[in-house]
Amino acid sequence: MRYFLLLTFVLHSGLCFPQDSISSNEISTALIILNKARKAADLDTVTISMSLSNGCYQHAKYLVMNKDNPLVCGMSAHKEYSSLKGYSKEGEIAGQSSVIHYVKPTEAIGGWLQTFYHRIPLLQPNLKEIGIAFYEKDGYVVSLIDCISGAHGENTKDVVYYPSDNQNNVPVSMGNEIPNPMGADGSSGFPITIYFTQEQEVTNVRITLMDKNNKVVFCSVSTPERPATYFTQWNTICAIPRKPLIPSMTYTVTVKCIVNKKPFEKTFSFKTEKTE
Repeated sequence: MRYFLLLTFVLHSGLCFPQDSISSNEISTALIILNKARKAADLDTVTISMSLSNGCYQHAKYLVMNKDNPLVCGMSAHKEYSSLKGYSKEGEIAGQSSVIHYVKPTEAIGGWLQTFYHRIPLLQPNLKEIGIAFYEKDGYVVSLIDCISGAHGENTKDVVYYPSDNQNNVPVSMGNEIPNPMGADGSSGFPITIYFTQEQEVTNVRITLMDKNNKVVFCSVSTPERPATYFTQWNTICAIPRKPLIPSMTYTVTVKCIVNKKPFEKTFSFKTEKTE
C-alpha cells in the first residue's frame, strides 16, 4: 500500500520534489486540468505551493484515518478534532480552506468544475497558488485543493462566466455536491455560473437558457438575493438545468439583473461535449 505525499511540483519556480512518480503524474495532470478551465474562463493560471500542499496532505490523511467516524461525515469533513487520530494544526487550517473529494485529484477537479459551490473558489481571478494533495489507504482515497489561502490582491475581472462565451466540450450533467443546490438527488444539467467578484450588489435576476432551436431549457436558479441553500455562493448567479443537457448542442444564456443599482445584461453561448 502506498501513501501519497503530493508536494511534487511547484510549477514555474524550477523546484521539484523527489516523490513517487505516480504521485507526480497525478498531481501535475490535475494542475493542467485546473489551469485549462481557468484559461477557458480567461483567468491566469495558478502554481502549486509546497506549504499549502503539506496542509492538504495532513488533512487528507486525517480523513482517511478516521473515515468510519461520524465526526468526519458531510460538512464536518472540513473540520479537525484534536481528539481524533492524525490531528494537526496544518491539516485543520487546510480543511477549512479546501474543497474535498473522494477520488484522485485528476478526477476530482473535473467533478468540482461540474458543481456550483465547489467550482467558484477554483475560478477566483486573484487565485495565485494552490495546495493540492491526496492520501490513499486500502482503496480509500481523499483529495484536497486549498483554493482560499493562495488568493490575494485585487481581482482582475469583475465577472467570471463558466461556461465562458464560445466554450466547447462542456459536460452535459451536474456533479455530485454537498449540499445539493437542487434540494434532492437526481440527474441535473451542467450548472451555469456568473460570479460577481467585487461583491457587487446583485438583485432582480432574470436568466434564460435556450438551445439552438430556440427552445427554452427549464432551470432552477440560485441568486445572491435568493440563494438555493444556506451555503455560501460567493456572490454568484447559478442556473442549473433540471435535466442533463443535449450532447453536441449549442446553448445561449441571457442574464439580466441590477448590479449596484444599474441595469446589467449579458448574452453568451457554449457548446456541449459529444458523447456516445
